[in-house]
Amino acid sequence: MPRKRQIKAKEVVHDVRNGMSGSQLMAKYGLTRQGLQEIAQRLVDNGLLRPSELPSWAPISGSRYDEVELIRTRRFPRYGLATVDLFVWDAENPSVRGRVIDISEEGIAVQGIEAQVEETKNFLMIGHQKYLAAPISFDAECRWVYWDQASGMCTSGYEIVMIAEDDVERLRSVIDLVKIETVHT
Repeated sequence: MPRKRQIKAKEVVHDVRNGMSGSQLMAKYGLTRQGLQEIAQRLVDNGLLRPSELPSWAPISGSRYDEVELIRTRRFPRYGLATVDLFVWDAENPSVRGRVIDISEEGIAVQGIEAQVEETKNFLMIGHQKYLAAPISFDAECRWVYWDQASGMCTSGYEIVMIAEDDVERLRSVIDLVKIETVHT
């Protein structure tokens, strides 16, 4: 009887977090689509990946983390910024700038700034005076990274881990304006 090939979970997690597509993973590890989804399910069930880190090719259902993840991500609603221009830059390296694509009281998603999962950055958020009269400063930890293979663009999700109270108030004001803008578009 042929021996089963072993796939190292750490290597798959690394590949997923670095934006490898489902077809690339299937080719690299010799998997079928069903095999790939089974591995994704196991990685989530064992706490090695969060469902939010998985791209659309790996729908996860029945995971013991589903409920926890939904509660965590829905504690504060997220708002897309399709019509609002907000930007962040790395306070330690001001030439590194990105566009905020969604926002909540707990975090942001940013397009255009490369990051590693669990990396912490000190951000300054800037925008049109209508939305943000003064920059908002906060520390945020990267929770997920997605690389669009076609455009080469990086999108990252950050959890705000440290923010001053006056910056929290400004962030809430920005979110309130974004809500109004979203309703009127």
